[in-house]
Amino acid sequence: MIMRKSLFYFFVIVIVGCTNEKPKIGFMLPNLNSKRYIIERDEFISKVKENGGEVQFANADNDENEQIKQFNDIINSGVKVVVLDPVNRFTAAEMVRKAHDNKIKIISYDRLIVGCSPDAFISFDSKNIGRQLAEYCLGKKQSGEYVIFNGDKSDINAIWLHDGVFEVLQPKISNGSIKVVFDIYIENWNELEAAFVMNKFLKYNINPPDVVISASDNMSRGCINALLKNAIDPKKIIITGQNAEPFACRTILRGNQSVSIYKPVKKMASLAVDIAIKMYRNQPVDDILKIKVNNGVVDIPSLFLDAILVDSTNIKTVLMSDGIITEEDLKENL
Repeated sequence: MIMRKSLFYFFVIVIVGCTNEKPKIGFMLPNLNSKRYIIERDEFISKVKENGGEVQFANADNDENEQIKQFNDIINSGVKVVVLDPVNRFTAAEMVRKAHDNKIKIISYDRLIVGCSPDAFISFDSKNIGRQLAEYCLGKKQSGEYVIFNGDKSDINAIWLHDGVFEVLQPKISNGSIKVVFDIYIENWNELEAAFVMNKFLKYNINPPDVVISASDNMSRGCINALLKNAIDPKKIIITGQNAEPFACRTILRGNQSVSIYKPVKKMASLAVDIAIKMYRNQPVDDILKIKVNNGVVDIPSLFLDAILVDSTNIKTVLMSDGIITEEDLKENL
């Protein structure tokens, strides 16, 4: 009987010790080329520290092989959960399987990992973002020629956004009101590549487009630079973007870009921490992950956040209230 009591107390001590253990969580981003990723990194690390934990962070500089190396280092560092925003949603599947072999949980962050079974998925509703951009453009220009610059096809968000755009545009395409004269995916959502492609388009088309639906502010800047290089006033064209980068906000305020999509990324990073810590402590996450998203292999417990359309009328109120930009960020000389 004494021996059984001793064993009982031993197990109680182990359980209490585990629940009070310092959370050690991996956070991996594809790059730090936009302010949103810097904001997410800082928010994620800050919130984990608030919960008494520590973060193993890695930035892959858009190199999927480098991300795999970083991943191997992180899973060998003692983490039990990794929040992974993959450079390539296909090759990331091997990382997920390796994590599970080591009893480590994976949260697919922002970009959906396919070909495997991530433990959770958190992102913004990219299909709805596509709808928002297309509806804005149709509200401004219900006829004419449309050009569409999509993101990297290895990112499922680029495909979902494209689907949302065409869901809204299709009736106008079918009745001949608008014509999509160019529709392309840009690797790594790259600004210089977008500029190169827009220059090429302008070389072989007599008239500039009436609308440019660009899926990121970086690509939008490339398109605008190409228009200016060809002596075309971007103010006469409806040009969209995404991420509400400070440079894009300045461009919107002076009229060269029409609109951007603001994603409350601080909220997403904070929720990712909540999920990761609950998983670390083997607590349920059903109260956060209320929907299922299928990645071709399995239905993943998921959460989609809403994005906000911002233009010259609401940039300051929306972004400043969330602490994303300051008056200093909007100065033209930056």
